[in-house]
Amino acid sequence: ARLRESADRVRDRELQRALARLEGLGEREQAVVRELASRLVNKLLHPPMVALATAPDSAALTETAHRLFGFAPEAESGLEIVEAAG
Repeated sequence: ARLRESADRVRDRELQRALARLEGLGEREQAVVRELASRLVNKLLHPPMVALATAPDSAALTETAHRLFGFAPEAESGLEIVEAAG
């Protein structure tokens, strides 16, 4: 759940940035860009989410996923993706 939430937050931020740069897009075009972003996130997250849900040693796999996806500890809300500059 945290992986999905973090990815969705990154997707939303990047969509806002991209749509702001693509002035003049109509509602239809904006909807296509939003759908593209959502589909990409879903397709990229599906294999790791399935693996995390079905792994016999999910604690070790979760720790590895945290490192692979760049998670950093947060004070109260669990984990959040640390984005590289750029």
